[in-house]
Formats: sequence, structure tokens, C-alpha cells
Amino acid sequence: MITTSIATTTGLPADHQRTVLVADPALSHSCALVHYFVDKGFKILLATTADGVRSFLSSRSIDFAMLEVRFPDGCAFDLVSEIRAANPRSRILIHSAYCNLPVAVAAAKAGATDVLPKPVETEFLLQLLLGRQCDLETLAKPLPCPDAIRKEHVRTVYADCGWNIARAARQLSMHRRTLQRMLQRTDMLVSASSRFH
Repeated sequence: MITTSIATTTGLPADHQRTVLVADPALSHSCALVHYFVDKGFKILLATTADGVRSFLSSRSIDFAMLEVRFPDGCAFDLVSEIRAANPRSRILIHSAYCNLPVAVAAAKAGATDVLPKPVETEFLLQLLLGRQCDLETLAKPLPCPDAIRKEHVRTVYADCGWNIARAARQLSMHRRTLQRMLQRTDMLVSASSRFH
């Protein structure tokens, strides 16, 4: 197991540094992505195993987390839930070579903020992690917005259930009222009179 903490050299007090947990078996403390975050003024916690992630959670506050899906000793979905429980306000990004719709849905259910497939421009990755407006023109190839992926999955399940909110909520493992509010908020709620038009 390799776990590394890299402090920035910005001169700011430690409590002013935003902490990013980077969890990926393929990364090391010498990789360009880690140094990019360091240069931007972040404190980096690097873990290559699920146990490494948990060791940081037991002793550190996490502002941002970026995780691969697969680890030699576990998967990211359990880790996302644990990070979310320990750090309710953190932004959690799944950045993985194994991204697909089921992964995006499982990550969202576990508490991830966003899901992004590899590879992607580092600046875009940082902006998404920070929750800022992203310039899609900086991407090497167009990607669907994670919100759009989740919305499309909900819409598909809702339609497959005959526009029945209770059935769709069971399929999505959601509370019926939560789903109803989501459908109303995203203008996907279908009235009985409009189902056949």
C-alpha cells in the first residue's frame, strides 16, 4: 500500500488549504495530476487502496475527493458512502476508466457529486471537482453532463414503469416523494392526461 500526503508550498496556514483526497491505484505522488493540484494550492492525500482511503478518513477532513472505481481491496461505491458520511459537505467525483450508465447511477446513489470518464483535460477535471461552470470546449471529446446522465436514467425508468411514480421510485430505490419532487423540478412529471398525446 502506498499512501502519501503532499503539502503545498503556498505559504498559507494549513487550515486555509483545501484538502483533496485522490484515490486511484494507477497514480503515484510523482504523477502530473497530483503536482497540478499541488501547484493550484491544494493539500493532496493520495491513496492507492481502499484501506488507504479509510486511514485518511479516520484522521482528516476531506473537502474534495476524486476516486477510481476499482481497487485491489474494494470498490469506490462503499468508499463514496463513507466519505459522504464523514464529510457531508465534500464534493466527491468518480473519475474512472470504467464509466458507464450503471456506474454513474451507482455512484450517484452512493453519494457522489459527479461522474467523469477518463481521460479528460486536467483543468476541466479541476473545475468540475470545484463545482464551477466548465468550458466544454476544453475537452478533447464531448462528454455528457453527469446530471444529464442521471436525468436520462430516471426518465427511462419512469417511462418503463408506465409513468407510475410509485413503481419508478421502487425501481430507483428512492422515496416516492423524493422522486416526485425531482420530476417536478426537472419538468419530467407526466400528467395522466398527457401520457397518451
